[in-house]
Amino acid sequence: MVPSAFEIINVIGKAERVIGYWTPERGLSRNLYSKGKAAYSTSKNKLKEPIWPGDTTQQPKRLRIGVPLKTGFNEFIKVEWNPEGDIPIVSGFTLDVFLSVVEALPFPLPYEFIPFVNKTKQSAGTYNELLYQIKLKRFDAVVGDVTIIANRSSYVDFTLPYSESGITMVVLTKRDERDNMWIFLKPLSLELWLTTGIAFIFTGLVVWVLEHRENKVFRGKPVQQLGTTLWFSFSTLFLAHREKVVNNWTRFVLIIWIFMVLIISQSYTASLASMLTVKRLQPTFVDVKEIRKNGYFVGHQKNSFVKDFLLKDLNFNANMLKAYDTPEEYNDALSIGIRNGGVAAIFAEIPYVKLFLAKHCNKFQMVGPTYKTDGFGFAFPLQSPLVPYVSRAILKVTQDKDKMDEIERRNFGRETTCLDQASMVTSGGLSLPSFGGLFIITGVASISALLIYVTKFLYIHWPSSNTMDQERPFYMRILELAKHFDKEDPSAHHLNRAGPRVHPVPSVEIVGASPSIDDAHGHSRTSIEGSGDIIGDQDLNNHTLGSRAANIEPPHTPD
Repeated sequence: MVPSAFEIINVIGKAERVIGYWTPERGLSRNLYSKGKAAYSTSKNKLKEPIWPGDTTQQPKRLRIGVPLKTGFNEFIKVEWNPEGDIPIVSGFTLDVFLSVVEALPFPLPYEFIPFVNKTKQSAGTYNELLYQIKLKRFDAVVGDVTIIANRSSYVDFTLPYSESGITMVVLTKRDERDNMWIFLKPLSLELWLTTGIAFIFTGLVVWVLEHRENKVFRGKPVQQLGTTLWFSFSTLFLAHREKVVNNWTRFVLIIWIFMVLIISQSYTASLASMLTVKRLQPTFVDVKEIRKNGYFVGHQKNSFVKDFLLKDLNFNANMLKAYDTPEEYNDALSIGIRNGGVAAIFAEIPYVKLFLAKHCNKFQMVGPTYKTDGFGFAFPLQSPLVPYVSRAILKVTQDKDKMDEIERRNFGRETTCLDQASMVTSGGLSLPSFGGLFIITGVASISALLIYVTKFLYIHWPSSNTMDQERPFYMRILELAKHFDKEDPSAHHLNRAGPRVHPVPSVEIVGASPSIDDAHGHSRTSIEGSGDIIGDQDLNNHTLGSRAANIEPPHTPD
């Protein structure tokens, strides 16, 4: 049975209201049975006025939503034009999030997208200018990859962020230097090499001063003393020094010095082994100050607030900034190098950087500090009643991990960043500040020991210099004191080389009668014991025979 009429119902919450009918004969009409014969009509004016949300009969207008026109990073927001009706077609990550948010609202929200373009369908301005159209009431909202920052909040209200963000720096990576013949110099920075060399020489000089007057090893010709001092100092690096020291202050200095040498050598070995065995990506620049100091060009995303951030917060010169739009332009600008018109680094927001690195994982790196921002959000007029509703809907969507993963996978693919890129990044060689404390401790110890020793020497020997002729110049007294320092200290306990412990015994002079053999033995034993030395039995026998021979007179022959 075919129905002869249909009711047209206006749904109001959980209630309903009939606003008209439709019949095959008359089309739309307000009453089902009307007097007279009416012509067929499809006009909505034949129906009663519907009641819209808010208990009003005035049909609400669609929300005019402005969207930015981008030529790069279209994974976030992309605007195309339908060739048939010249109607904009919007797509991308931001749109998918917005559509999910609208579905989560407790009420319907009619809207239409209006691209922010000029008559030639090119971008009509920056993101700040796009947001300002809300204040001018040309747009009711803005949906796009819009970053929430303080100065924008003075003329628009932002929802809660739907994506985290922040500004970071992208630089070109160096090639792996494991095949470099000078890689053994890389573990330590130039400043650390120079400081360590100076410390070796200074420590050797301190040891020489402390040992020169008391230790025969550190005496001799000037060239020999210089060689011994340098050899002793540098051999401590391998704990290969064999020269013994006699001064307690020298021992104190060497304990601290060898401790520092051990730490530096172990750190050097570990760093070099890491460089030789692990393939690492080295960034060309890691410090913003270095780039700014040398006056290198830097890039930023076109029409982005990052330009103002570089000028006001990082104090870059406006002439050093270059704007880029697409990942391909990023790649070209960084690849050609600073000497060929390229840039040293590009500053961009983290979502764009991750997308860029996903395509060039082994060529570029994200380095340096991350400058925090509040993320991407949707913009509405100040005090708009829609902001709290949309913010709560954003929380529902972003907390649904499965939904967000699906949106990201649909727009970005499976990889949005380099896998474990942080583990591939390494800093330069070990720097001087890393060992600054050790050098300070060693220097203080060496200088303290040197000052104490010199003060003691001057206290003991300076009075003898005052006995000189008072008319002699002061520098002559200093030279005389230096000559005195160069002399060997007679009261010091010297380290003698290993040698025979047998001392020669002087011949015995015979006075008076010849002693007996027993007397000779006793006399020899007494002399030897008195000398404090030990003489072997053979020497003792020889001495006895010599004594006997001295007492034998040759036979007297008659004349």
